[in-house]
Amino acid sequence: MDLAAGISSKMATRGRLVTVAIQNVDFISPVKVGATVSCYTKVVNTGKTSVQTNVEVWTSNISIIDKPTKMAGG
Repeated sequence: MDLAAGISSKMATRGRLVTVAIQNVDFISPVKVGATVSCYTKVVNTGKTSVQTNVEVWTSNISIIDKPTKMAGG
């Protein structure tokens, strides 16, 4: 999740970044072994010295017909 947020934030600022704090992470359910994990990000706010990014984590299992399931957000 941190890597996804970092990539999204870097694309928005085009500069060097460091994660200083994470406000909250809501773990909804565990990720099963073999699941495909996708992280979706959105830059919410860009300040002079800060960037706020939301991240959602979704999984699906390609070995069985499985609809994507939200696993975490923050």
